[in-house]
Amino acid sequence: MTETKQVQVIQQQSMELSVAQVKAQLEKVREIMRSVMTDGVHYGIVPGTDKKTLLKPGAEVLCVTFRLAPTYKADFQKDGKHLSVVTTCTLTHIPTGNLIATGMGSCSTQETKYAYRKGSRKCPQCGKETIIKGKAEYGGGWLCFGKKGGCGAKFKDADKTIESQPEASKTENEDVIDQHNTVLKMSNKRALVAAVVNATGVSDIFTQDIGDSEEDDTTPHRSDPVADARGQLEDAKTLAGLSKAWDHPNVKAARARATQGELQHIINIKEKRKLELGMSERPVGGAEFVETESVELTALDKFSARIAEMQTMNDLSLFWKGNEVAALAEEMTNTAGAWDAAKKIYAARKDELTKAEARK
Repeated sequence: MTETKQVQVIQQQSMELSVAQVKAQLEKVREIMRSVMTDGVHYGIVPGTDKKTLLKPGAEVLCVTFRLAPTYKADFQKDGKHLSVVTTCTLTHIPTGNLIATGMGSCSTQETKYAYRKGSRKCPQCGKETIIKGKAEYGGGWLCFGKKGGCGAKFKDADKTIESQPEASKTENEDVIDQHNTVLKMSNKRALVAAVVNATGVSDIFTQDIGDSEEDDTTPHRSDPVADARGQLEDAKTLAGLSKAWDHPNVKAARARATQGELQHIINIKEKRKLELGMSERPVGGAEFVETESVELTALDKFSARIAEMQTMNDLSLFWKGNEVAALAEEMTNTAGAWDAAKKIYAARKDELTKAEARK
């Protein structure tokens, strides 16, 4: 074997990364987290923990980034009607075929979230256990949840037909066999996240996913946009300071990820503080109010607030086709991504109103 070939073999056998490469890889993960991932979708904070948890969508993004292909091997163990699954996930580097890392995950129908179900209050109209608490931004009260098979009926807070019913209690799940496919998927998901954390060395950034999907009761929560914006806005001491607070990166980020109701709440906080500061800056002696710097709403903020006012599909349709939207759309062309965000807000409101009118 020639000296050149010997050197090539040694280089191929030495798969270790340099310090610079390790730093670059971790920085790439952080950049992906900042630029691509979304809090509450790709990662989140699970109640009871204080560290970001990597979720399945985030693990999949990292697999795409580093060209990793997962394969799964699952072992099953039955105990009567219960099923336990232990999955090993193997990650292979697509360009080279090299095995990069493995991870293990498990799930069982004997876990509380699958072995038991939480009963709900019964709807006085349809008799189904599908009553949930309504969100404050949509008027609160109680709702017979249509997505759970309910009739869509709404009830006011303190409704005796609802609140006189005893608190829902935990009961054994009689249909636990229906959860077998769910626990297989959950086991595979946990194994995937464990393997990705092992492969990319991101345990200092993320902890392993300990449950995140719709089938899992341990749902990670995103930070509250209203709470994140409130402190910054209410701490403003002058109207000029309020204007700067409105454009602060934290407040901008909160507005960007807020739902329609949350965004309107943030706008209300700002308007209330604006009124308070305007009164405090009124000249002594009762003189006329001196106009000071105002806090400008972005075109997207105006659009979101107007969309939230639409109460019927007809109103929404007329607004969408009208000159006001055309003018706001023109303003939004100066801000990257604003019009795309506006279209998503419109689609979400359209979906809400369509469902609401279908329940009537």
